[in-house]
Amino acid sequence: EPENWFRAADVFVFSSIIEGLGNVLLEAMACGLPIVTTSFIGLAEELGRGGQEFLLTSESIESITDAINSIIIQNDFRIELIKNALSHVALNHDLEKTLDLYAGIYNS
Repeated sequence: EPENWFRAADVFVFSSIIEGLGNVLLEAMACGLPIVTTSFIGLAEELGRGGQEFLLTSESIESITDAINSIIIQNDFRIELIKNALSHVALNHDLEKTLDLYAGIYNS
């Protein structure tokens, strides 16, 4: 039950090089976690906007650490990320839209 792990965390950090659709980001967003992610092949606008629904950072340890700290220290920013992410997931990632995204990936 991954939602239990998400709900036990304060921040979700995702550092990857290549992904399909990045479902784990959407799952973490839907569980109300603020997200820190590095840019990866497959990061599409459908997942949201950096600085709005998640915090986008470089792959360096220092950058990831700074991003995590900014979410932890700036409570208003953290709350805004969570609110935007929950709204984004609810509005853009229902089952039909998600299936359409997968169809687009497989057709390309």
